[in-house]
Amino acid sequence: MKSVTAAMITSALMLSACSGNTTSPYNPFTWFSAGEEEGVIVTDTNGNQIIINDPRVLVSHTLSLTADDTNGGVIIRAVGLPPTQGYFKAGLFALNEEKPVDGVLTYEFRVAAPLTQQPVSTQQSREIYTGHFISNERLQGVREIRVNAANNTRTLRP
Repeated sequence: MKSVTAAMITSALMLSACSGNTTSPYNPFTWFSAGEEEGVIVTDTNGNQIIINDPRVLVSHTLSLTADDTNGGVIIRAVGLPPTQGYFKAGLFALNEEKPVDGVLTYEFRVAAPLTQQPVSTQQSREIYTGHFISNERLQGVREIRVNAANNTRTLRP
């Protein structure tokens, strides 16, 4: 029994030593990863090309956008509608390094597509929710918060 415990402790210590090397096949933190994420190239309103390292797609529609005041900032909440069920990992992706451009702070409502074909079903079953905290420091000079989807844009004033 002591030798089994000693072997387990030795194995755990050896594997934990691999955690600093992110390319090692012996690193347990890399065992279940899907590999490198590819970037998406988009063009901003000024015609500049930007590489976005987020493989998620834009949600079809943003149904609602609200802001709730909190200590130190606001929480913006968005409800999106993807084309089918099964979309996941929703989030608001900040453009322009989360800095306002002409007083407008812009986000993209992004979701990960399902891995297999999914049914369309009802609108309520497809709705996906996300939120994002914006500090008071980031809100300095912001007149409008904009959330872009594939087919529409929602705005609010903080």
